[in-house]
Amino acid sequence: MNEYRIKEQLELPGFEEEWLFTWGWGQEFPNRFIRLNGTASSTRQQMVDRFGNRWSFQYPAYKESILRSYGITEITEEELAEHGY
Repeated sequence: MNEYRIKEQLELPGFEEEWLFTWGWGQEFPNRFIRLNGTASSTRQQMVDRFGNRWSFQYPAYKESILRSYGITEITEEELAEHGY
């Protein structure tokens, strides 16, 4: 799968997998990501419901090593809870 397939998967009902969502500089959790399971569109909706538009990008989980190579680390649910999420 590649980035071009993400758009296609948004239209595939029931195609579930793991997705990573990032925050960038100037946002509440810079250089962090959260891991969610579901369809591309359902996980995106979870992010919007929980964080509004205050996050950066959506990636398929196989891109995790690339994110980590840029120093982007996973945020825990405990850390999110400390910030009221």
